[in-house]
Amino acid sequence: MIQPDLKKKLKLKSKSLEPIVRVGKNGLTDNMLAHINNLLKKRKLIKIKFLKSFADANDAKRAMDEIAGKLSADIVKKIGFTVVLYRRAQSKKRGDDGTGMPTDKEKE
Repeated sequence: MIQPDLKKKLKLKSKSLEPIVRVGKNGLTDNMLAHINNLLKKRKLIKIKFLKSFADANDAKRAMDEIAGKLSADIVKKIGFTVVLYRRAQSKKRGDDGTGMPTDKEKE
């Protein structure tokens, strides 16, 4: 679970993100989940868009929860057919806030 202050920062940061994954009529395949997992490892914060072709045949809200559960990610926000996912950095080599970004002290 994300702490409220971190969640607020992530929501602000997510406004400038473009969806880097689009889930369409092929749905959530194993390859799609592996791709999303790799993106979470690299970027920590990603935006996923569910296209109308997927939403017509499936429950997009349930799919959002399914992705988060399978990939151990937190849902930052859901808006319509778009979800923002966040997963903490695996090691805390950089930053003490869990984002994996250098802190002000480390930048000096």
